[in-house]
Amino acid sequence: MKKFYLGVLIVLLATGTIVARPIPDEYVSHYSDIDLDFIRTHYLSINNGRPIRIDGNFTSFTWLKPYKYKQALHDIGFNVENYNLVQLSIKEKDDFHYSFPILFFHSEAGDLTELEQLKKGERVAVYGRFYNLKKSEWAMEVDLVETIQKGGHDRDVLINGLVDPTLTPTPTFTSTPGPNLFQKVNNLINPKESPTPTGTITPEATPGK
Repeated sequence: MKKFYLGVLIVLLATGTIVARPIPDEYVSHYSDIDLDFIRTHYLSINNGRPIRIDGNFTSFTWLKPYKYKQALHDIGFNVENYNLVQLSIKEKDDFHYSFPILFFHSEAGDLTELEQLKKGERVAVYGRFYNLKKSEWAMEVDLVETIQKGGHDRDVLINGLVDPTLTPTPTFTSTPGPNLFQKVNNLINPKESPTPTGTITPEATPGK
């Protein structure tokens, strides 16, 4: 019995260590690193659904009322009832301009209390897919939010918004035999008891009666 509890303790400690790790570089490479000033001035030229990464200094965040964006999200293929909406205020790298991206997190990401931990001026990065909501507004369906310290050397995941690709209307990654990169990263950050099968599942044949 003592060995059992020791084994559980080791697993928990290992899990805590994994959660604290930064996002793997091979995962980051799937996102286009785009400056906020470029998005602010050229957002109409960016394709909807494009995986992007933005970063800047956090200023504040505001909860948005979902019903106000029900039609806007419906127009790009999303059901607002499945998401929590937040507007972020981020100071751009020029230390003068500000950007106000609308972030929508899948409800499975939790109540987002992690945002309350952010301090004004703290550098943050957001990974997700870009969407033009028109009316001079742009948004991101968020996969991950990380904090960046010490000139970019220390990066930690703040919010993991990754969900099963079948739950999102516009999945970025296609199914391939065996675990894909999406699943590997999600299992690394948020390990599950049993992995979700990928690829095409062929029903077993049943004998005739």
